[in-house]
Amino acid sequence: MNKNFYFYCIFILTLASCGPKLIPLDTALNEDFSTYRKQYKYQPEKYEGNDATIREIQLSFDSTTQTADITKALNRLLDAVPVIADYVPDDLRIEGWRIQIYRGRDRREASEARQRSYDMFPNLTPYMIYNAPRYQVRVGDFLEPYEYQPFLKAFKKEFSGALAVPDIVNVIIDKSQRESPKK
Repeated sequence: MNKNFYFYCIFILTLASCGPKLIPLDTALNEDFSTYRKQYKYQPEKYEGNDATIREIQLSFDSTTQTADITKALNRLLDAVPVIADYVPDDLRIEGWRIQIYRGRDRREASEARQRSYDMFPNLTPYMIYNAPRYQVRVGDFLEPYEYQPFLKAFKKEFSGALAVPDIVNVIIDKSQRESPKK
């Protein structure tokens, strides 16, 4: 009985301490803060000019029926090459796409596939990658999917298993042909 009595007393004290706290209102809000507030003086504006009516300007065209063709402006924005700062290295490695034309275990076949890809498109760099026990031959450095589509079609005629794979690609920046930023 003694343990239960102590338990009930502690329980009642805990409930009483969780109740709302009462603040007497007569002492909390009696202070006058108007002496501390900044005073602003307001003077309404006075018009001292002549009363005149607004003159309507006649336009040579109906501005409500005009349509704007923004295709050319958008194409210029999309085709614009961003100015790259001077601290960017000569070559960047960023996410892009390559065309994988061979995947297998034979090094000689991988070398032949690499040579055939170079013969087809000498401007695309072929990369031979060895991840034990497989060789992979990937071609090109493409940033967007629309760039590799024509090459993928041509490679599929020669290599039936050709496919586009996401990869880290090399982007070479020719700083000699780049315009300097205008200040």
